[in-house]
Amino acid sequence: MDRFAVAWMLSLGLVGCSLTNGAYDGEDKADGETADVGDGESGKGESSEGESSESESSESSESETSESETSGESGEELDTGFDEGWEDTGEMCGIQPMPPLALAVGHAANPNVINCPSFVARDFKYSEGVMGDIRAQECPQGCDECWEEPNDRILSIAPLHLDSVLDLEPGECIYVEAEGLIPQDVDGPCMYRSLAIYLGFEGIPWVAAVRDDAPLTVSASDALLGWAPGIYELGACSCDDPEIDCCANNDLATVSDFFVEDNFYAPPATVNVEIADLPFTFHGQQAQSGFACGVEDEVSWALVAY
Repeated sequence: MDRFAVAWMLSLGLVGCSLTNGAYDGEDKADGETADVGDGESGKGESSEGESSESESSESSESETSESETSGESGEELDTGFDEGWEDTGEMCGIQPMPPLALAVGHAANPNVINCPSFVARDFKYSEGVMGDIRAQECPQGCDECWEEPNDRILSIAPLHLDSVLDLEPGECIYVEAEGLIPQDVDGPCMYRSLAIYLGFEGIPWVAAVRDDAPLTVSASDALLGWAPGIYELGACSCDDPEIDCCANNDLATVSDFFVEDNFYAPPATVNVEIADLPFTFHGQQAQSGFACGVEDEVSWALVAY
């Protein structure tokens, strides 16, 4: 396991909690035939007791009619208006909570926190891939003048393999932006809530990623027209359930789906999208709340150009 895995791996166990879906209540439903309510003739001319019985029978029949129209025959499903596959995502709290993307800019020689800047906006020169992350020289005055070892940096968006999605050649120049420094109370790399990577001087980011429901970096948001996925909350599970490991300050934990390209996707999800007339792959890593203390909405995703 590489040294940045500790920064993003969480020991979480969301299992076994029944979830009520706001769009689908978990029962089999379909449009069915109404119940036979009869013609009501048998009660005519009878005593008040018979009229009472007829009235109760009529009310009961109307109730059965309504129920039949709503529920239909067993084994059929109501068309909820969502695309096929919606009912397969998130009907139970047994969905495993996901760790966020680890948006890290760390020191290669010493991965622990060392004077983390509040933001990063500078060039780096690619050196090599390191277990999915990339090792690069920091270049404060452009890629013609870079710091040598031991000042190399490790850039990460784990668990996504940054080295694979960038496919760089040694010596290739990239421009990195990182915003929203996350205070660290344990050893680890400098972590940020949003990160963007540009190839050369192109105005469109090749990678744009966020966590903790943060916005994209300012320039990435402008370039991508403020794009963000929709978030559809499926429901909540009680933290009283001994099998749900919530933050101690919370009573409920929620799980959500991403809404992208007119479809719902449970994390982790990978979907091709088009933004500003350019093709990207959307990686939906995390959409939940209640598991991490100090984070109101645990939403993490990335866009990778292709």
